[in-house]
Amino acid sequence: MHADRFDNQMAFDLLARPEHQRLLYGALKATQVTKYHPQFEDCVTVAHLTWLSAYQNYAPELPANLPDFRKFAFRRIKW
Repeated sequence: MHADRFDNQMAFDLLARPEHQRLLYGALKATQVTKYHPQFEDCVTVAHLTWLSAYQNYAPELPANLPDFRKFAFRRIKW
């Protein structure tokens, strides 16, 4: 159940899962941002904040809609 959409700790606990870390770095890679990119660390920070924003703005209940949330977060980070 998605009790509090603005609970940042819950959002980052979800991001700490290995499959979600792969999603985050995969979204960056899809935009040609690799560890050799000059602003890589800045882009990673922005991706973390974008994950948080996606978590806060995703309307359906979590974790019931987790696969759809993953797609939503990937697109948000990629854009």
